[in-house]
Amino acid sequence: MNLQAVFAGQEQAVINATPNPLASGSVTGSGTAVTLRAFPNPGWYFDGWFENGYRVSWSTPWGFSAQHNRVLTAHFTTTPTQQPTHVTITAAPAPANGGVVRIHRNGNKDGFVSSVFSIGEWVELHQEANDGWRFDGWFEAGTNNRLTNSSVLGFAAARSMNIQARFVRADQPQMFSVTYHANGGTGTPPPSESFQANQPVTIAGPGGLSKPFELFYGWRIRGSETETILFEGHTGRFDSSLILDAVWMAFDGEGNANGL
Repeated sequence: MNLQAVFAGQEQAVINATPNPLASGSVTGSGTAVTLRAFPNPGWYFDGWFENGYRVSWSTPWGFSAQHNRVLTAHFTTTPTQQPTHVTITAAPAPANGGVVRIHRNGNKDGFVSSVFSIGEWVELHQEANDGWRFDGWFEAGTNNRLTNSSVLGFAAARSMNIQARFVRADQPQMFSVTYHANGGTGTPPPSESFQANQPVTIAGPGGLSKPFELFYGWRIRGSETETILFEGHTGRFDSSLILDAVWMAFDGEGNANGL
């Protein structure tokens, strides 16, 4: 199902939520303050809401503010999953001398780099670069999965995570990256690429990505305040890292595009 939350003076935020597998249950929801509900069919159990392959909530109903486009999947299983009551969030600078990382709990500064949170509890990670270093983004440790370029990373605890604030030397040429995400599709996205500020960057196609009954249309910049779509082969110059989410175009029964 597609849910549209409209903000006065802003672009629409589209929340796309579907069950997985399709025959395992159904989802409902509406409103600017979105509330999603998952209903398992007989013989199935709700296993949580997932985004980009990761569980983001165990709750049903689950409420949040629709601030940007999201593609969410309600996962169902044939055997019940034991929901944890607590998860561990660990944060560290990389390299260790590049800066300082602190965890904030419900607006209060913990001052720790590893804390246990209740499921659904709000987590904020803050960073500060040391002299001679500059912040380069939040990543899941051991991967190139860039979570955000924002100085502060905030989210509701849904799974244990090991997160890095990565720093680079301030006197080095400033390097950025473009990272591609499936956004509900399956398969292998194009590999990440690094580039210097204002160096020409050519946007890749879908690579090995696909989505049943939908066609790849282009890429949307995650966190952008506009709805600009970057198409395969587009060449541009950028002064920040890009996290690109695939845009999928569905068809109705008469062959008309209706997914945008």
